[in-house]
Amino acid sequence: MSQTKAQLIGAVGVSTVRDLSVYGGVNATGIVTATSFYGGSATITGNVSIAGTLTYEDVTNVDSVGLITARSGVNVTGGTVVVGSGVTLSSSGINVVGIVTATDVSVASSITAATFYGNGSGLTGAGSTVADDTTTDANFYPVFTQTTSGTITASKVSTSKLNFNPSVGILNATLLRSSNSSGSEGGEIRLAQPASGTTLSGEIIIDSYGDLVRIFELGGTNRGATLNISNQGSQSAIITSSATQDANITIRNTSPTVVFRDTDANTGYIHVNNSLMYVLRGANDSADGAWSQVSGQWPFIFNLANNDGTCGGNFAAVGNVTAYSSDRRLKENFNYIKSPLEKVLKLNGYTFDWKEEVKELGFTPELEKNDIGLIAQEVQEVLPQAVVPAPFDQEWDNDNDKYVSKSGENYLTVQYERLVPLLVEAIKEQQEQIKNQQEQINELRALLEDK
Repeated sequence: MSQTKAQLIGAVGVSTVRDLSVYGGVNATGIVTATSFYGGSATITGNVSIAGTLTYEDVTNVDSVGLITARSGVNVTGGTVVVGSGVTLSSSGINVVGIVTATDVSVASSITAATFYGNGSGLTGAGSTVADDTTTDANFYPVFTQTTSGTITASKVSTSKLNFNPSVGILNATLLRSSNSSGSEGGEIRLAQPASGTTLSGEIIIDSYGDLVRIFELGGTNRGATLNISNQGSQSAIITSSATQDANITIRNTSPTVVFRDTDANTGYIHVNNSLMYVLRGANDSADGAWSQVSGQWPFIFNLANNDGTCGGNFAAVGNVTAYSSDRRLKENFNYIKSPLEKVLKLNGYTFDWKEEVKELGFTPELEKNDIGLIAQEVQEVLPQAVVPAPFDQEWDNDNDKYVSKSGENYLTVQYERLVPLLVEAIKEQQEQIKNQQEQINELRALLEDK
């Protein structure tokens, strides 16, 4: 059959044409096969099979009563796709450059779009996951909307205030704030490690409670050690614990330091390094680590290796100072000091003035002028046990576990309490001499009286 022009073609069976140009219409209940179709409208109650491309230009609508099925997808490069009832895709997904508006969208795979609009209240099964937590992507940024209901007309993306880095598991935020205000407690932030399932282990809670900010560990329904920080009253920070737990503050590094920063007087420090614990001082409201010596000495040094202690200045005790031991049960090999009076006679008591250079060496005498004392070298000749290195010239050698001279001059001092045994024996010896002399005087007096 060959026809080039006609007003209407009606076919009940099979019609085959090489070239069909229709000014009216085509009405077929069977199969129409043609190389090309030209003309007006076609009403087909069966199927239309197109091996090539169906092009429909210069129109405003595609009207379908039934279902439109596309095997490879629907690609809309501009304009708007409006669906009154719903769009259902089984696997391929939706990829739209423009705007898609629909009452219901059900997608088994994924939806890709430059921007999503809406409040998300009707979303089900929606989630956001990172397929690989070791990804090298630096950060992921959340999207925020301006309203909580109705049509969303604008959105905000945080690129610096809040972001998450999945490769290291770090959430960066300028401020974390809780709106919880149940009971007398304010908002709280909880940090926990999942033990199993939804069970939390080692839960640390930071919350506000009246005038306090509290940091504590929650074990079951009981609070563990708690740090309370307040700007009210005289106690601005308090550490409490339960009756079965210790309340400790631990600072752990190679040289830990606690700073007591006084805003109108000297700052104090407690500093530990190389088995030595220092009590240090700084200037008024001085910064961390800005400590300095007084006359070349630190206020206090405690040797954690042997319990020695050194005070950098005068030490005064209101009560008694008790040291050492004198118990006979702890001693043996007793010997009296030989020639004690002779030894004492070799000692000399002086009044003297201290040289100016002693201050440069780290020693500040209580009396710079007209002081009184012995000479260490003279004492060392008769009683070396009473002479020791001067403390101002000593420092701990951590490598060799001993004290060494800071100046290299090995300055000396006298332990005056060790002179007491020598003086006791010297007095006894002198008293014996006095006794013998008295006996001789008495004998001479008796002889004179007999004449």
